[in-house]
Parts: sequence; structure tokens; C-alpha cells
Amino acid sequence: MNTASTRHTTAYIKGITIIVVMVGHYSSYYAVDFYTDWFREYASEIVSIFFVLAGYGALHSFSNLERQKGEPGLDIGVILRYYGKKALRIYPLYWTALFTVAFILPEYGRLHELSPHTVATYLGYPGVKAPGVYWFIPALIQCYLLAPMFYILIRRLSVRHYMMAVAMMLAMTMVITNSYDRILDMINGFGIPDPEALLYRPLFLANVILFALGMAIPLLAAGHHPKKGGYFVFAGSLALFLAMMLAVRDADTLFTRSHFFLFPLFIFSVFALCWSLLRIVDPVLPLLRLVGPLGNRSYPIYLFHRQYFGLLAMAGIIGSDGASSIALTILLFPVFFIACALMEGGFHRAGLRITRRWLSPGEAPATVP
Repeated sequence: MNTASTRHTTAYIKGITIIVVMVGHYSSYYAVDFYTDWFREYASEIVSIFFVLAGYGALHSFSNLERQKGEPGLDIGVILRYYGKKALRIYPLYWTALFTVAFILPEYGRLHELSPHTVATYLGYPGVKAPGVYWFIPALIQCYLLAPMFYILIRRLSVRHYMMAVAMMLAMTMVITNSYDRILDMINGFGIPDPEALLYRPLFLANVILFALGMAIPLLAAGHHPKKGGYFVFAGSLALFLAMMLAVRDADTLFTRSHFFLFPLFIFSVFALCWSLLRIVDPVLPLLRLVGPLGNRSYPIYLFHRQYFGLLAMAGIIGSDGASSIALTILLFPVFFIACALMEGGFHRAGLRITRRWLSPGEAPATVP
């Protein structure tokens, strides 16, 4: 795969995804009629793309760590370095977001109360459901904790057998979900304070399945001859994704509980959408220079966009006049984007210094640009 091309493509996919997320959250609070008529809860399914792309990036992370080690295979040192890098990437911005959001948005107020749930939320404990948009962080940490297992599987199995193993895991999630209430009664008291934290949409740990599929994308692409075309496959994958995005939100789309039985097809559609676009060599990406930077900063934008909207509402910029409120929100967005970039850049540089001291404890830390 062309590294520069895929880097642009992944940034573009993330950029489109974060735009849809922001529009959905803005309209749910400040343009309710638009939200009711068009978005409802459907757009929230697009967050699934982030899990697939997280898996795609995890495979590259492990491969890079193996190269730095100088020999193939995972050991405890490589796994700890992977976890350390992810912790430095996730937690500083996450903690900042949690600490600030409760001052701006009253519905997040419990985050300033000292309680086991609050501590678990700040830790991103996989067995707790964080409030509001922050549910995503414990769900993502579930994926990262299991990433070494998937990497070992993908290195020991052929791609075909790995995909079959993931399909078997998906079948198991269906069985577990059907008996989920009974299982919870059996394991009550084993450190799962928030049962919903282990459910992604209607399935048990479906987010982890999406992540595992994302890890296979680089190997699947490597096994195919690079193509200049491929837009027909992408168009079909997009149509399937949009259809499934609508279907799994309606409890009785075709028959009773049809959303539950359609969800495996939804998972496949998310994977197919990402894979079909990433396999295209130098794809045409409209407005890449605008969308790409949003994708590169999608993590802080996701964490802080509710604060951005809340501050504008407190200042009276978001009001009853929908058109002017939207225009001002868009006009001021570059300021918010720059703030996100500065925060992420600052934490990243601090993380590099910590990492370099950890990897080379006896040496003076190198200058970080």
C-alpha cells in the first residue's frame, strides 16, 4: 500500500466521520427539528468507523515496534510500550475534557463528585460507561487491551483463517448477547458496575469485532494487486453501510428484533466501506485539504466539541435563530480547531519526552521539535 496515499485516505475518512458526529450532536441540542427529521440517532452509527480505523492503525503500531526491536514477535516489552504510547495519547486529553466539560454542561456535573464511578470514568475503566460522548473512550480501551491478542492471531494465521476466527467471535457475541441478562446475574459482583459498557449497540463487545477487522485491512490490501479504479466496489459498500445504518436503529425493520440479526451485516458494511476506499490507489478525495486536517485532529475535536458548542450557547452565539447560529458556529470553528491542535501538540511533545526517557533512561532526552 502507498503509505502517503493511505495516510491521506485515513485522515479523510476520519474527517468526514467527525463532521457527521459534530452535525449530529449540534442538531440534537440546537436544531431539534432538523435532527428529528433527518438525523435522529442514525448518524451515531458512523462512530463505528473509528473502531475499524483504530484497528488498522494498531497493526502498523505493532509492526513498527517490532522493527524497532530488531526481530519479529511480541514480548512483554513491546506490549508495554504499545500500552504506554496509547495511554500517553489518550489520557491527558481525555482527563482535560472530563475536567472541563462539567463546568460548561450541567448534564456532566457528576464528574466532579468523588465516587467509584467517577474514578472509574477518569481511568477509562472498560467496565464503566462514561457519560455523554465519552462512552467512546472506555469502549476504545477495551479494543486496545485486546489488541496484542489479535496481533498474535493475525501473525500466526493466514488472513483467511484470521477472518474466519473473527467471524466465529462475532457468532459467539450473538449467543452471549441473547443470554446477557442471565450471564450478568451469574457474574454479579465481578467488577462490572455498568453492564451497558460491554455492549456496543445491541451486541456484546461488537466494537472489539470492528477493531479486529480493521487490523486485517493492511494484510488484505497487500494481498491484492493495487488498482487505480475500485470506485464501484466503494459505492456498493457505501450503499450497504447507509442501508444498515438505518436498519439497525429500527427495532422491527423487517421482523421482530430484526435490528439484532442485521447487526453482523452492519459490522461487515463498516469494514467493507473502509477497506474498499483504502484499497484504491490515489483515490479522488473531494475537499481533502479541508477535511484531512479535521481527520488528523479528530480525537481532540471529538473530546471537546461539546464544550465548544456549550461555550457558544453560554455566550449567546447559539440561540433561537438557527441560520445565524450555524453560520457563527462555522465561522468560529477555526479558533476551536487551533485550540485542539495546540492542546494535542503540547501533550504529544510532553509524551515524546516521557517516552524517550523511558526508552533511554541513562541518556539526556533529545530535543523535541
